[in-house]
Amino acid sequence: MRNVLKHFLNLAGKDSGVSAFETTGLVGVYAGAPSEGVGALDSALTNTMLTKATAEMVNKAKTLAKAEALFALDCGSKGLAAAITASVMETGSFDNASGVAKSYDSITDADVTSSLAAILKTSPSLAAVGDISVVPYQGTFASRF
Repeated sequence: MRNVLKHFLNLAGKDSGVSAFETTGLVGVYAGAPSEGVGALDSALTNTMLTKATAEMVNKAKTLAKAEALFALDCGSKGLAAAITASVMETGSFDNASGVAKSYDSITDADVTSSLAAILKTSPSLAAVGDISVVPYQGTFASRF
């Protein structure tokens, strides 16, 4: 699911310069701007996180996530180990490439919508580098969700 959420948020933020990442137990978004562009960046991050899941976007995100997982299977032992670990963590078992594909295909629009809603219920972390005088306080940012 984390991989699907990452690709969903990448699709949601693609026109605004917002990118997504995922790592064990964490999905997030990031972007950069000069100090005078923080207002637009702030809005872009917020809008990306508040993007409603449509069937088309969920399908694209699932396809991208599935392709990434299947390519990882084909990249040798390190990719295979990562794919097996991800599969076991998400499904509890590992069959083969077909099993990985089926696990992504089984994710529903409702699964993605509920996962996005769960993310928005958590308190977001906010990090900034450089002139932070124009960066909104974390509490101000968090109140948008």
